[in-house]
Amino acid sequence: MRFLIIDDEQLSGMSICNVVDHLGHESRFCLDPAEYFNTLKSWKPDAVIIDLIMPQMDGLEVAERTHSVSPRVRMVLVSGLGRKTLNDAAKTLISKGANLSGVLEKPFTILEVKRVLGQISPPATS
Repeated sequence: MRFLIIDDEQLSGMSICNVVDHLGHESRFCLDPAEYFNTLKSWKPDAVIIDLIMPQMDGLEVAERTHSVSPRVRMVLVSGLGRKTLNDAAKTLISKGANLSGVLEKPFTILEVKRVLGQISPPATS
């Protein structure tokens, strides 16, 4: 599977990439929305992992735009603002029809990342 990660914290984003790669998947990491949306269109990931709080564009807006561009892509939300914030954002996205697969609270452990990635089903093959 292909995973596209956007996070304004390089260490956090690269940590997720390392786990994704270790599990045998492909990953790409972006620090800003412009690069993310270009990569989303050109690379066509199966799943995206989106940080909620970023300076250039709110993660919820990134997720909503992602859903409008790639409605089948699966999403994971990441935040250090707490479980309630993540759950509220998740409810908002689900109500808009987004394909949300899970949430990941910062700081996270490798096992937590693996657990959330395990909730994402591989794309259907035809």
